[in-house]
Amino acid sequence: MNVSSRAMFGAMAAVLGIGFPVATKAAISNHWIYVNAAQACQLSIPTIDSVVAPRATGFRNPGTTGAFVICGLTKDTEAGTGFIYVNVWLNSMDGATHAISCTGVAGAMGVDHALQYVTKNLDVGSASDNVIAWTAADFGGTSGTEMKGGDYTFSITCNLPPQVQIVSANASYNVYIGS
Repeated sequence: MNVSSRAMFGAMAAVLGIGFPVATKAAISNHWIYVNAAQACQLSIPTIDSVVAPRATGFRNPGTTGAFVICGLTKDTEAGTGFIYVNVWLNSMDGATHAISCTGVAGAMGVDHALQYVTKNLDVGSASDNVIAWTAADFGGTSGTEMKGGDYTFSITCNLPPQVQIVSANASYNVYIGS
């Protein structure tokens, strides 16, 4: 190949290359939602006879009987992925240990991902690390990846025992921020 043929070949390759996208990897930023339970939670069956209510430090049950409480987490639909990790932080108000049961729900009615329910139990004590968490592994996926059906919402229903409070509800998800 002579010099002019190589130059023409190089020019043609450059022109043809412009029309083909270069494979790039999207940059991902991990985001967290931290919501005080006073904002995220409410009684599953509202009543005016209950002492269970939101307070500055969370959603509390200072009473003598359990109450069903539901907490919801939502995120921007443009965020990029569904939830990867969701949790609730709990605390014993009287220092004693109390058994609690909470059910996480991922999915949405009428879409490709049917509602999936996963119940977890915990003995809540006076320690600060009383956490119930859900990941994709709980819903048939792989931990660290997006939960099936957890695109925009996730709910948690707990049978909140007496002298226990939900301090916060939190979730992690990824946002694609370009390349």
